[in-house]
Amino acid sequence: MKRVAVVVLLGGIILVANAQAQTDEEIYQSAVELEEAGFPDSAAPLYLKAGEEFFKNQDWENALRSFTDCSYCHYQLGDLFPAEKPLEICLNIIDDHFQGNHELAPVVYALLTATKEGLGKYGEALTYGLKALELEKQSPEPDFESIADNYNNLGAICVSKADYDQAIEYFQESIRIDKENNLEVELPSTQNNLGQAYYRKLNYKLAIEEFQKSLLWQRQNAGEKATYVKTLNNLAIVWTDSGEYEMALKILEESLQISEKDAAGRLYTLGNLGYTHLRSGNFEKARFYLNQSLALCLKKFGKVHPETGKIELHLGEAFLKESQRDSALQHFCLGLQAITGTETATCGDQLPDIGRASDRRILFRLLAGSGRALQETNPEMALEYFYLAAREIKGIRSTFFAEESKQFILEHYYPIFEEGINLARQQMERGDKKRAPQIALGIADMSKSVRLLESLNEAALKEELKVPMGLLQQERELEQELEILAKLEYQAQNKGVLSRREELASRAAETKNKLISLEMSISRNYPFLKVMEEDSRQESQIPAEINLPGNTALLEYFWGNNSLNLIKISQEKGVEMFNLNFPDDLGVRIRKFRTLISDFDTYFAHPAEIRKQIIQEGVYLYQILMAPAFENAVPENLILVPDGPILQFPFEALLTQPQIDPSTGFPDLPWLVRSVNISYSLNSGEVFTEKQDLPRSQSPTFTAFAPHVLGPDQGRIVPGAALPAAEQEILALGRQYEGNIYFGKTATKINFLGLSTQSMILHLSTHGVLDPNNGMWSYLQFAQESEADEGKLFAYEVQNTHPGSRLAVLSACETGAGNILRGEGVMSMARGFFQAGVPAVVMSLWKVEDLATADLMAGFYKHLAAGDPTDLALARSQREFLAASDEISAFPGFWAGFVMVGQPQILPAGSGFQVWQMVLTLLVLGGLILGWWRWRRKRKN
Repeated sequence: MKRVAVVVLLGGIILVANAQAQTDEEIYQSAVELEEAGFPDSAAPLYLKAGEEFFKNQDWENALRSFTDCSYCHYQLGDLFPAEKPLEICLNIIDDHFQGNHELAPVVYALLTATKEGLGKYGEALTYGLKALELEKQSPEPDFESIADNYNNLGAICVSKADYDQAIEYFQESIRIDKENNLEVELPSTQNNLGQAYYRKLNYKLAIEEFQKSLLWQRQNAGEKATYVKTLNNLAIVWTDSGEYEMALKILEESLQISEKDAAGRLYTLGNLGYTHLRSGNFEKARFYLNQSLALCLKKFGKVHPETGKIELHLGEAFLKESQRDSALQHFCLGLQAITGTETATCGDQLPDIGRASDRRILFRLLAGSGRALQETNPEMALEYFYLAAREIKGIRSTFFAEESKQFILEHYYPIFEEGINLARQQMERGDKKRAPQIALGIADMSKSVRLLESLNEAALKEELKVPMGLLQQERELEQELEILAKLEYQAQNKGVLSRREELASRAAETKNKLISLEMSISRNYPFLKVMEEDSRQESQIPAEINLPGNTALLEYFWGNNSLNLIKISQEKGVEMFNLNFPDDLGVRIRKFRTLISDFDTYFAHPAEIRKQIIQEGVYLYQILMAPAFENAVPENLILVPDGPILQFPFEALLTQPQIDPSTGFPDLPWLVRSVNISYSLNSGEVFTEKQDLPRSQSPTFTAFAPHVLGPDQGRIVPGAALPAAEQEILALGRQYEGNIYFGKTATKINFLGLSTQSMILHLSTHGVLDPNNGMWSYLQFAQESEADEGKLFAYEVQNTHPGSRLAVLSACETGAGNILRGEGVMSMARGFFQAGVPAVVMSLWKVEDLATADLMAGFYKHLAAGDPTDLALARSQREFLAASDEISAFPGFWAGFVMVGQPQILPAGSGFQVWQMVLTLLVLGGLILGWWRWRRKRKN
């Protein structure tokens, strides 16, 4: 057999060499012979040559045939980029010379579908797949097998797009067609794919049902061995992830027996056996099977391949579980080489070059594993590995499209953040005052960014943001295409094919330029989205000289699974870290305290008991969350970056004395707000980023809206009387600044969207309605212009506006509340204004009381107009409110619900030159001139 192959190969080489001397038909026949002999790699260039000759001679039929065969050869070889171009030529031939109708058209579209999917261009793949399906359906004699295959292919593309619901519909339709037309031989493969879609949706029950249906049919009908082994492995992984290890191992043992002579099936089965034993805690058996899988993997793929990297990762994890750190590090190092295609001198002595990684989901786990293995022997290098892992997590954007990403984040990402933070704190305790604090702060901010990225990339949210999904899909596909090109480039490098590597590098540069151009277009047309993405990518940098105002400290919290860390930055002591006490019920007690201080009905029903509980919990939480960071007094100004359950939590209402008489009345309690001015920030990067001077807004200084609306009535807003104290709020604002007021029927959504860009201060006194499931659907109620106009301004709509204001005051209920996304902040009404470019927002955390709000706003604007920054103005207003309160009105629900988030702004009344000031100035000047004139006249006389 080998001799025959050599003869055929030599013949192919001769044919290729003599191609120039042959006619186009002879070249084509030579290609056919080579393909039939099993040499598609030699046939492909001949098919291309023949196609070019036919094309030159305008023989469109044969040109179409040749280019299609050329692409098919490349597709068989896995050379997807060379397969793509001839198929695009085929499309042009079909459209230009056959009016879009040719018997090969469905084949061309089907090949394009498969090629585009393989390249990660899922949007294009879906378009071509739908076209192929349409052509098959339009055929006078429909081929139901092909139609079912097309539905199956479309489902597979949707799985790759993470659109699992649509994928399930396509797979179910394929199964229906197979059953109705007695094409049951195709059923097991489609049922296997349907099971995969359910598995990706984390619906293990339905996934298992579909895999079992596929296996049952194959057992009864002697299905293909390869498909049977694949289904067994898929089912076993579901059982493993469900914690049913014995069931998984039983299935994998069956797969191992069946695939005894199938190298590919045996490779994956052995790898899954190792993975299952690793998850179950049997590390010796895990290593046994993983080593066997690795030997087959190296033989099939070589040292540089994602599958090789994954097996090395699992081997390293198995050794690490048994505290064999040196062996673990060795395997992690080999895994990094497999993923990045680079050599590292001595593992742990230098950081790997990760810029060209082929599989980043494996890469970040290898980096984290290396950090864990080095923690005891080389903590400095371990910290750098954790930092790289954290940055990779933040950079893995494609994974955030997948529905299972939330579970993956919680299972794999957050432990890495937490371990990195804890190690940084330990390094600071050992004396590292430079690199460790920088890494700690960076990881803390990156942990907050991950959730934001995940939220941004959810398809539903992006629909709400009104960004065309086609653009977003195109952006994602270009990013994935870059990763695929990198992977192919490493393989070409590994095989020593330099010309191929140069071609791939050129394509990568072209793709990168396309991506940059697309991102610039999105940024130009949808700036709010890019602001959110840039916010999520921002990484805190502690400046060489900390430039915080005097008597100011920044506190950034990191809420982990097993620890609560606090990073404190001050002018006096630089960066400090504290491992706070983290009792199991801390989150419960934080939520309880927030309920105690905001529930008016319960307080009025049981005032003495509620006051006692507020004192108890307020003291307790202050001792946990703040006291460890301050030996003496708390500084006058605090900038807080909260995390976890404290994201919707007013620190102002904490109690600063460790022992308080339970009978002490609310007006006399040592609330934190009495001595400290507090502002909140989404991440510390905002604080240390050099701010650009915002342009001064032109007159009017403020724009205020107070529509005629009633409160929520069973989830709806109805027209009616105005909020009783809304007029008082706006009049208090008008006493300090010049502005425009939209009151009653004129306070419409249309007027807001059209006029809010003209003012420095934007004040909205209306009802806010919180959507607890998705903060982007929370809304502010404006006046209704007609029955068809609901007057609802949703949070996602705010992001499409550009108010240009320096301050937004959301004097409405629950404008800062929303669904907490761990590490990201609150997806709330207030976030919409931040994304629209407003640097400071005053917002409410619960359903605030109308009259108390009017008093607070009057004091706030009085101090703001006098020149106080926004955080100090709000704090002083709250102190004055407390000073004038009795036992009832000093209840925190009345005064602690408003907080200031963002960059404090100084907006004195002089920043807008009011009419009365101008009139007064003219009168004074007129008096002076008149007096001067009279004096001159008298002197002259």
